[in-house]
Formats: sequence, C-alpha cells, structure tokens
Amino acid sequence: MTDQATDMEDGECGIPARADPVRAGVNPLYFLIVFVPLGIYGMFEIISLTLVSSRISLGAEALDPAREALEIAGRMPFVGAVWLYALSVILVFTVVLSDLARPLDWLTRALAVAVVAVPVVPLWQSVVKHQQQPEMTRSYHQLGRDMFEAALARGDLAACSGADQSWFLWSCTEAPLVMVLRNLLDLMNLISALGIGLLIAGMILTLSCSRTHKDLRPEEKAFELAQGQREMRKYLYLSGLQLTIGMFVTLTWMRWPQQMLEDGWRAQYELIVNGYAVFSGVFYSLLILGFYVPVALIHEARARALADAVIRDAAPDGKLGRIRQIDSWKEAQGLSHGRLQSLREGLAVAAPILAALAGTFSPLGG
Repeated sequence: MTDQATDMEDGECGIPARADPVRAGVNPLYFLIVFVPLGIYGMFEIISLTLVSSRISLGAEALDPAREALEIAGRMPFVGAVWLYALSVILVFTVVLSDLARPLDWLTRALAVAVVAVPVVPLWQSVVKHQQQPEMTRSYHQLGRDMFEAALARGDLAACSGADQSWFLWSCTEAPLVMVLRNLLDLMNLISALGIGLLIAGMILTLSCSRTHKDLRPEEKAFELAQGQREMRKYLYLSGLQLTIGMFVTLTWMRWPQQMLEDGWRAQYELIVNGYAVFSGVFYSLLILGFYVPVALIHEARARALADAVIRDAAPDGKLGRIRQIDSWKEAQGLSHGRLQSLREGLAVAAPILAALAGTFSPLGG
C-alpha cells in the first residue's frame, strides 16, 4: 500500500513529506481534477459541431420593418448581463486571490495558477483568430447569421456616430452593432474561461491541509476538515451564481433581435432559443458537477476515514452499530450533510438549468 493510501486511511491529506512543514498544501495529484470539466467542455464542443441543425436559415425577410426601434430592447439586457457577469468573475477572482494569500507552499500556488491558465489559453487562441478573421463562424450563426446581422445593422451606436471613430479598442464598421456583438462574445469567452479556471482552482484549494495535520488531535483534525468543507460549499455557491448569470448572458444575446421579428417568425424563433437555452443550461450544470463532485468525494473520504480511525478501538454492537457511531461522530464534528444542506447544494448545481427553464417564460422573449 502506498504512503498516500495509508494517509487517506488515517484521514490525512497525502501531502509530500518534503514540502514546507510550516505552510499548508494540496496533494499535487488533486489538481488533475481540472481535466474533468475540460472533458465535459470537449463533449459540449463535439455535440455543438455535430448535432446542431444546419437548416436554420433565417434571413432579413423575417424582420418586421415597423419594429426596427425595438432593437434597443434586446441590446440593453445583453449589455447589462455581460456587465453583471464580469462583476461576478471579479468577485470570484478576489475570493481565490485571498485564498492564495494564505500560507501555502510554492508548489500548491504554482499548480493553482496553472489550473486557472488551462482553460484560458485555448480560448485566448480562439479569440485571437476571431479578431484576425472577423468573418469566422460565430455562435450566433447557428440561429441565422443573415437575420442577426440584418437586424443589428438597423440599429445605431452613439460611439460610432461620426467618421473614423472607435468603440473602445475596436474601429467602427458599417454595422457597428455587429462589431459590438462579435467583440462582446469574444470578451465573454475570455472572462468565462477565466471565471471557470478560478472556480476550479478555488475548489481544489479547499483540499489543502496544514503540515501539522497528522499531529493534531482528532477533534482538531475534524475542525480543519470541516473548515475545508465549508470552503468547498462557498465555491459551489459561487459556481452556481456565476454560471447562472452566464446562462442569463446566453439568453440575452440569443434574444437580441427577437423583438424585431415578424409575429410568425418570432414565435418560431422563441422555440429555437428555448431549445438552445436548455442545452446550454445542462452544459453549465455539468461543468459544476465536473469539478465539485471529485472534490466532494475526497472531502467525504477524509471525513469518513477520520471517523473510522477515531472509533476503531471501540466495540460497537455489530457492523450497523459501527456505521451509526461513525455517522454520529461526523455529525457531532460538523462533517455530515443534513437534508437542508444537501438541498442547497443540489440547487446550486441545478441553478443554470433552472435559469434556462425560467428563461422560457421570460418577458425578454416578447
């Protein structure tokens, strides 16, 4: 049996012995958890490329000329949603930064930063390609490129009211709102990758243990493990919040031109958007599960191993009595999950799906 396995049996953390004895750390193997949500993202990309419809070809004929003024009704919710999402990522960044500021060994810090970078680097490369080739395939093309661009071309942008003007870092084009949509979607891709990377890194950091953990009394070990579980739930709730706002962003950009469609087309487009929204909500919830479940299982294994070690020398009445003693000790030390706690955690995981379903009744759809 390996030293790491022995440590887990005793409720320990499996931190390399050569690490700094003063600072806390995380078993380096735990950072491999990042590849679980990456695998889920890869599956999402494959499904998006192979199972989406290629027959949605809405064009400018679906637009109602009398509804051109309603373009702003779709624009502002999207801008507000992007703003809110950016603030949520800043919030998560602040929380993770404060956790990294704790006494952690250099390897744990380095691996946490690497985890943040893992989803950002490929998305950064994709955004660079989009910036160099603006006509590349975009997300909104799946909903009818001609209709989207024709609808947005009918709106105006105050920053592009004159010649040779620009909107932030981008030069104005003949259709400034198309330029805005493309660049905001690129921006969302970048900050989404950063936000997910931060959430994954923060979740893994909840597995950190002090170097003196195995020398602590059982009650002190239990306190440290319970603190890690509380940190884990904190990141779970932040994940639910951030990805629910991400679902709101997705709904608002898809519905940007919806108010400008003729009545018959608008009802059909609403159904298409709802279908894509539910698919996106499922993806976001699976992302949360991808980095929450492995961490939760490790926390549970540690708690159960510690409880088992504490009552190992006791003489419970049979196997059932031993299980009851373990569960009772865990509950007394704050290491068990009550029904209300489990419900809250379930709602945090399902929040993006619930947001997508709620979006099917949203007044944004008109």
